[in-house]
Amino acid sequence: MDVLEKKEELPLSIIERAKRENLVQVVHDNKAAILKTAIALAGIRDEKLYRETHANFADFVRDEFQFEKSHAYRLCDWATVAANVSPIGENPGESHARELKRLPDEQQADAWEESLSSNEGTPTAKDVAEVVERRLGGSDPRETRSKPAKATESKEIVASQEDRFADCMADIDEIFSFTDSVLSFTYYRDELKKRYGAAEDYRKAYEGKP
Repeated sequence: MDVLEKKEELPLSIIERAKRENLVQVVHDNKAAILKTAIALAGIRDEKLYRETHANFADFVRDEFQFEKSHAYRLCDWATVAANVSPIGENPGESHARELKRLPDEQQADAWEESLSSNEGTPTAKDVAEVVERRLGGSDPRETRSKPAKATESKEIVASQEDRFADCMADIDEIFSFTDSVLSFTYYRDELKKRYGAAEDYRKAYEGKP
């Protein structure tokens, strides 16, 4: 057991507990702010409020906010899903919405409610993906996780993981844009990058690169 693992097992001090509560609240506050941004962008897109100065939404968000088209549309999708599941009372995160939007609008609220109830109110994007797969009639990923993938399936897995890694980094950058003036999250960002760096390692191993 290394030093980091030993430290993780130790109970938090009073100071650390207070710091944790403060950091968690900062993330919660800024998560809500990002969703408001997403809702505003969706309103501009859906009502074509960009049309007086720009020919299309993509050019508008690039010039006005320096957002890439893909990022802006991901935020709009998040806002749409959040509106569809609003009766549940608990807003999904952007990564949750990415999975839920694979379902028809009328099924998203039930799928989100199932994800919450079966994961003690704190589902991960992977948990939501499993619920969505079952509702789409696919196999439960938990039942096939140990089966080796074929060559073509491996390529799809690598591409999917790389996309998720890129999306995660975009989400992290968005959060940091709101929190840089409050606290430094360099340590937490590096830890998240390590976690999702598995996609790049997988790709290199698959292609036989060192």
